[in-house]
Amino acid sequence: MTKGGCNKIYSANWISEEYVKWNSKERQLTFKVVLKELGNIEAANRSWFDEAKSHLILSNKYTDFVGCCGLTQDSSSGNYMLVMHLLDMDLRKYLQKHQCTWEEKIHVVWHLIVALRRIHYNDAIHRDLHSGNVLYSQ
Repeated sequence: MTKGGCNKIYSANWISEEYVKWNSKERQLTFKVVLKELGNIEAANRSWFDEAKSHLILSNKYTDFVGCCGLTQDSSSGNYMLVMHLLDMDLRKYLQKHQCTWEEKIHVVWHLIVALRRIHYNDAIHRDLHSGNVLYSQ
């Protein structure tokens, strides 16, 4: 998909026993996910583990955070990746496509403030906050 900050981002289909969407052709349940590469475990430092832990804790505590399914490992490179739910677009693209009223803009800012408060309440820091990292689902 893209490369953000220092991480590569991929999209994939998650095949699961959890019901999201039934694929009648293959008789499996699937949903779209994002794989955020965290790098190889040997090169991992404390911030690597803190990021993975924060994603898991926050997404399981609050429904307005991107859902995190867990970790996976790329069998070819050995790099670890966070598995997260794929959302429709980021805030930058949403604002480019939609003419928002001031009321809608204030609503977006309010939700950002609430999310940042929750992050800080859980002793975490975002570290890379910008409109391309604020994800939106319609």
